[in-house]
Amino acid sequence: MMDRSQSLNPIYTPANCNPAYQLNWSLSLFWRVPVAELEPDRIHSLKNKTEEDGVRILKYWACGSQVNQFLLSTKPDIAPQAAIRSVKGRLQYLIRDTYPKAFQRNYSLYSIGSAKREVIERYVST
Repeated sequence: MMDRSQSLNPIYTPANCNPAYQLNWSLSLFWRVPVAELEPDRIHSLKNKTEEDGVRILKYWACGSQVNQFLLSTKPDIAPQAAIRSVKGRLQYLIRDTYPKAFQRNYSLYSIGSAKREVIERYVST
């Protein structure tokens, strides 16, 4: 007869699992001067660099000539300010030759999701 303690070892342990969750954000950046839509190769470079910071760019679009919007995803340990700094700072670095001071100081950041207020309050309190 087989020893049950050997056959009931857990499949999933903290050592072999990673939590899968994300926070989604809508980020709008405002240009100082009218700018055409950014080239796909610059957006690709920006995506690669922001991923190093734990910020994933899911979508990019230009809204007129002076506003760019980004749909971002971050893990909970990334502060909203860090996500803004990652996208805005790295994009400014990529375009610095063409636009030395590209952006206005303001921006717009909104969280996107369906979490209920009680869940958020419990998360913040712990």
